[in-house]
Amino acid sequence: MDNYKIGTQSARDAQALSYQSMALTELVERIVRSSDRLALGELHDHRTLFRFRGGRPMLLAEFVEALRSTSLPVAITGHSHDVLERAYDITIDKFTSLPENLDIAVIQKTTSPDCRYYFQAFLQLMIKWIQDNPAMIPLKKEIKAAQILQHLVVRHFRFSCMEAKRSSNLSRSRYTWHVNGGLIYVQMPNQIPGRQRRIWLDANVENPDPTRPDEKRRVQEIIDERLGVPKHESLGDNEYQLSHQDTSNTPIASLIQEEINVHGLAKVVAGEKAENLHSQRPAIQSLGRTKLKKLILRIFENLSEGHHAENKLADEFGLSKATYSRFAGSQWKGGSAVKPPDLWTNVALTLARHETFMETAKEAGVWKNIERILQESQSTRVRRRTDV
Repeated sequence: MDNYKIGTQSARDAQALSYQSMALTELVERIVRSSDRLALGELHDHRTLFRFRGGRPMLLAEFVEALRSTSLPVAITGHSHDVLERAYDITIDKFTSLPENLDIAVIQKTTSPDCRYYFQAFLQLMIKWIQDNPAMIPLKKEIKAAQILQHLVVRHFRFSCMEAKRSSNLSRSRYTWHVNGGLIYVQMPNQIPGRQRRIWLDANVENPDPTRPDEKRRVQEIIDERLGVPKHESLGDNEYQLSHQDTSNTPIASLIQEEINVHGLAKVVAGEKAENLHSQRPAIQSLGRTKLKKLILRIFENLSEGHHAENKLADEFGLSKATYSRFAGSQWKGGSAVKPPDLWTNVALTLARHETFMETAKEAGVWKNIERILQESQSTRVRRRTDV
């Protein structure tokens, strides 16, 4: 048995050494042609190919992090920390996400990220350069390969900034109202659960007619007049702040309360997240609506039972530990520079301003997470007043 273990370890060490000795182009070819996760890990974990403004060599994730501070992405995203963070997530997913069970013979850009699509673009650029420089020595090829990959990452980070900006209105989402044999597309507050949207529209819009000119505008005006136009309130590092406006008696609050009473908090939150899948981080989007619902229900179930099996859940749903932590980590601590996990931020925004929901959150086992966000919000306001 001991000899077997030694032999297995030796084989792994030899395999690791073989990846370390590969040229960048060869490494990327293994990712694109064979969906090689070991090659992908070697590139991201060990290859310091990037340099920011002539500084020290960096890994890809470090380089993208440094790009966030430059003037162009800041200008593109409107100086929004949340949008910049989403642009970072989108970019990292572009170069790290390797879907399972896809036909590697046909690599194309899809709604879910696939790093092979982007690395294939690198190979095409590299092939063209080699054709134009056939006699170049291997060292020069390696330097050029790193430069081409860096330019590609910069280009796609810029695209990611624009994509994040376009999807930054997190307070509302599009809803397709199937009515009278036709469709009316409107924007509705994300706080209204999916099931309640149709109920509200049926009760508040008289004589809807999808064929009528300007019907979409008329319906949207009714929504805006009676529900208001919600404003997204960031809970990023620069803005840990919840509105103090009491919305307990608003139409939205009543709809949420009714939905929670009927279906329970976990199902309402799971449904809302799945309904707004497009606004989640790319790695979470790749789960799909059904799988995301199951994940959230499992998270609530674990919390209500008082135990945390985060690593197990991350593995079960195919998420990295870092992605799971940013989405629903229970060990986030107020006062840190780390943004609260997305799930608890969402629940806090939905529930914390409504005193009637407090007991529901406690029963579901999620109140402690919400309380941390509220405490951080309060301490941040105190620090700001002191600084002034």
